[in-house]
Amino acid sequence: MFGMNFLNDAEREQLRAQHRREHDKRICDRIKAVLLRDKGWSIDAIAEALLLSKDAVVCTLKQNTGNVFEFLTKSFQSHLGARAPPSLLLR
Repeated sequence: MFGMNFLNDAEREQLRAQHRREHDKRICDRIKAVLLRDKGWSIDAIAEALLLSKDAVVCTLKQNTGNVFEFLTKSFQSHLGARAPPSLLLR
């Protein structure tokens, strides 16, 4: 799983920008979990701060072992499904 500083500055800024635009709080929580883990927060501390179960945080981070943006985009697409206009999925 991820340790500290696995994101570069551009990735961090992109995640922060996506967080500002996002309306789904579940996606926002996933983004925050990734950003906090990047800062070196423990799984327990992230779960407590975001009011999530430890298992939910671990699952989010494990699913995110590849490309952080690919994971979050897939998560967003699966949430919206067929209702999403293509322009929303390409943000």
